[in-house]
Amino acid sequence: MTFNKWRQQLRLLHAMQRLAAGDKVTSAALEAGYNSTSAFISMFRKQLGTTPTRYLQGKGVRGSGAAMRGALDTIDSPAAAD
Repeated sequence: MTFNKWRQQLRLLHAMQRLAAGDKVTSAALEAGYNSTSAFISMFRKQLGTTPTRYLQGKGVRGSGAAMRGALDTIDSPAAAD
């Protein structure tokens, strides 16, 4: 895994953790280091196939907070690159 790919996944993971904790999409995206909310939503959609809001509303794979926790497992952890 390249450094850029690892960093991208780490940022997405951090933002997803913030969302699971109840943060707003904009707040989670900016805190995770995305330059804009749209950049975060684009990456989220690319990785998970839906927007953060839809995913959190239960229109994702499993629904609501459980869906977010499950999604966290779908992203390769930095340790997986070892």
